Amino acid sequence: MGKSSVQTGSFLNIGKRKLQEDCCMVSPSEKFFLEDGARFIGAVADGMGGLKNGLISAERVIQRLYDDFEEVKNQKNTDFSKFFQEEVYVLNNMVYAMSRQEETGTTLSAAIIENNKMHLVSVGDSRIYLLRGRTLYLLTREHNFKLVLKKALLNGRITRQAYDDTQQKDALIGYLGLKDLRYVDITEEGFLLESGDVILLCTDGLTKTVKEREIEEILNSEKEDIMKAAETLGLFTLSKERKNQDNEAIVLMKYSE
Repeated sequence: MGKSSVQTGSFLNIGKRKLQEDCCMVSPSEKFFLEDGARFIGAVADGMGGLKNGLISAERVIQRLYDDFEEVKNQKNTDFSKFFQEEVYVLNNMVYAMSRQEETGTTLSAAIIENNKMHLVSVGDSRIYLLRGRTLYLLTREHNFKLVLKKALLNGRITRQAYDDTQQKDALIGYLGLKDLRYVDITEEGFLLESGDVILLCTDGLTKTVKEREIEEILNSEKEDIMKAAETLGLFTLSKERKNQDNEAIVLMKYSE
């Protein structure tokens, strides 16, 4: 494999809310060469709307994740699946300690690129997508009450009518800050990347307003300029003029060989 690189872009928008509770981070440079075993990280977090200190918890999680990654990124033979497992434990305890003072919580979705592999972690309903070729794939699931309802429906414990009539399907059952965190998704092995792959990490301010088909079309039309693609996605969300538009955080990473 020849020299590979990652190009990045990001966009952060307050929407129609009074407070910005979303946070994101990505490599400072727009193009990062993955030579000599270098590693790269990007992440988004959505401080819990309606809970106090949502932004503080999101910012602290992102900063702590970045700092801890910086400590290990140059170490050989780092197991990033184990790294994410340990980070989730540390980050959840940190936010839970904060919540004992004032109720708070945050989602987290993050990706580490190591050579031609990608490692993922997801807690909550912030999503990670992969654009491969011209097709957009969702790589994560949302940790909300809908998961419980779908399982009950498949097992025959509730009817389709009961499923459809249930309110608050989007209520989170997994996020950082819970005393008993049960819902965490971490890739056990690195996800192999192909040249031209685009990874999108985003909060629900994007996905609850913009359809996946529209995201796919924008990424396909703008993927040669990842920074522009991130901005175009964010501005397209605003163009919808949704009355209660949520905060949104977008991180894009394009892998090339």
